[in-house]
Amino acid sequence: MKNFLTGFLLLVNSYVFSQEILSHTYQSTGALVSYYFWEEDSNSFIINNEIDKPYVQNYNIIISTKNKHKHSVSTPELSAIIARFSYVKTAKKEKNYFKIQKEKKKITIHYPLIRTEAENLGSIIYIKKNEQWKSQSFSCVNYFTVTADNEWKHSHSNDSIILPKNDLTIRSNGQFLVITYLMKNGEIDKHKVFSYAGTDVTDYILEKKTMLSQRVLVFANGYRGPTSNKYQSDHLVTNKNRYFYWFKVDDQFIERLKPSESFYIDGSMGINTSNHKTFTGFVVSFFRSRLVFRKNWSKKKFESLNSSTNIEGFQKRKDRGRIAGKAFLTALCNSPACQNTKDTIDIVCHSMGYAYALGFIEEIKTKVTFGNMYVLAAEAACYDGADWSQFQQVWQYGSNLDQPNPDPIWEQDGVAPQCQVKGLEVMSPGKGGRAFIPKDWPRKNFIDSHQPYNFYWIFERILPGENGYIGK
Repeated sequence: MKNFLTGFLLLVNSYVFSQEILSHTYQSTGALVSYYFWEEDSNSFIINNEIDKPYVQNYNIIISTKNKHKHSVSTPELSAIIARFSYVKTAKKEKNYFKIQKEKKKITIHYPLIRTEAENLGSIIYIKKNEQWKSQSFSCVNYFTVTADNEWKHSHSNDSIILPKNDLTIRSNGQFLVITYLMKNGEIDKHKVFSYAGTDVTDYILEKKTMLSQRVLVFANGYRGPTSNKYQSDHLVTNKNRYFYWFKVDDQFIERLKPSESFYIDGSMGINTSNHKTFTGFVVSFFRSRLVFRKNWSKKKFESLNSSTNIEGFQKRKDRGRIAGKAFLTALCNSPACQNTKDTIDIVCHSMGYAYALGFIEEIKTKVTFGNMYVLAAEAACYDGADWSQFQQVWQYGSNLDQPNPDPIWEQDGVAPQCQVKGLEVMSPGKGGRAFIPKDWPRKNFIDSHQPYNFYWIFERILPGENGYIGK
């Protein structure tokens, strides 16, 4: 009982930070849709030339025309409620009220918005004119003209970067701004191209610079715990461990592999997509597996583990992983100069993150080269896999449940009962296989055997030349 309560509280408390940072966004993320906010005067010039670019999302969120809004909102307020709407479950596509923090207290703003899941690159622009906000969907490259008097105006959008003065057209691989500066006579003086985050990429385009390939590490986390059950993945790609999921195990991988850059994707999709299906199913499995009074009963008690694959839930996570794959490509390459460069991608996934990573792999496989795959405590790993021959190495880590001399029931990973990654047998010796939690490892039980914080054994116990060793 003590192990259950301790473990369950860790499942809850270790992810409580996720609730605190829902309002935080990172410009360094990869996503399919960029957001813009500005105010215009009666001549459609942008007031004070101020363009707010607060975040990217994987949803198209626009103002509903069916219901009138009851509040007049400022740019920061509107930006905040749109950011919060991206975390609400998808069951209800329209929402009419939002609670935000204002002057040390929470207030409710009634403002009808509609959300749909993005499938392709694009942008949403919110324009305030005559004290009224309007929203419109655009392509991923937005064009602005600047007069000789330094007055800015949005002209149009396109899915390509087109520079007439330089006789250049390039298909876009992300979100960009093209700014055309006009002379007094109205003719074009010059073009400048910026990424959404503000990086000037004009020289890379005009000088046709190429970029050297790099080695990149991607972490795909699993279920973030009961407190996050209603806040499912937004499929953003970040450079930060924003949910504090990995307990610094990610730092160990980074130290060993020394990637040029690290990214994080979020495969948390709710307990209903897991093998347990419900919290009750999880709790029942825990107590059934603990009620073992004689060791010779233990093999029979393996049946108490929820090992049957939730096929629908697994497929849902895999499908959503493809969204993260599309978003990742925009984060990996923020300039047309890198479109023809194939970077090498190493992947670390945990638990539900395995299915999510499979969809991610499917989406990016023609654009990158795969390096190593590290699978930690995967759920339902034997149900589906990838073409592992694309990878240099593939290693799976976790409890021994399905091999000869399995761990006793009281040491098994009950959160995600283990089975071999489908197709892993194609890897040649020394290039792939399995590594199990050491027999004498001190924390082996239903919950601890699964958690990221317990996987330091990979670095402490696996030596060079042994199965699963992490190194360049």
